[in-house]
Amino acid sequence: MDQTIPKPVKLYVVEEQEIYREIYKAALASRTPLELLQISGYREINRLADSVSALGADVLVLSTKRLDIGIIEELERIRANYPRIGIVFLLMFYSTQDIESLRRLAMMGDGGMALFLKQSMDQVEQLYRTILAVSQGQVILDPPLA
Repeated sequence: MDQTIPKPVKLYVVEEQEIYREIYKAALASRTPLELLQISGYREINRLADSVSALGADVLVLSTKRLDIGIIEELERIRANYPRIGIVFLLMFYSTQDIESLRRLAMMGDGGMALFLKQSMDQVEQLYRTILAVSQGQVILDPPLA
C-alpha cells in the first residue's frame, strides 16, 4: 500500500477585481495538491514575469476584464523566460486579434495554457481541474473562443 503524495502545484493568482480575489482564496486555499502562493491585484502588471519567477509559481491564473498590449507583452516575457510555467487566462471582453495573440502564446514554451471567458468558468471544480491540466502541459481553449 504505497501511496504517492502528489507534487504540489504552486499557484499565483492575479485578479483585478477584489471580490474575485476573495473567492479564489476561499475556493482554492485548501485544495490539494494546490499550494496557493499569493493572490494579488492588478497594480503592477508590467512586473508580472518578475513576480512569477520570485514566487516560484508553477501556474499563473490571470483574470482580467479586457486584454491589453501590456498584458500580452508580460505573457510573452513569461513564455520566453519561464517556458514551463502554465497559464490560466480568464477574460470578459475580447477581440478576434486578442484571441489570435493568445493562441500564439499557447504554442510557445512547454507549460500548458488555458483560455476561458470568465463567465464560462462557473464551477470551482472546473477551475481546479483546469489548473491541474495546465500544470501538466495541456492546452485548453474555451469553446466560445475557438
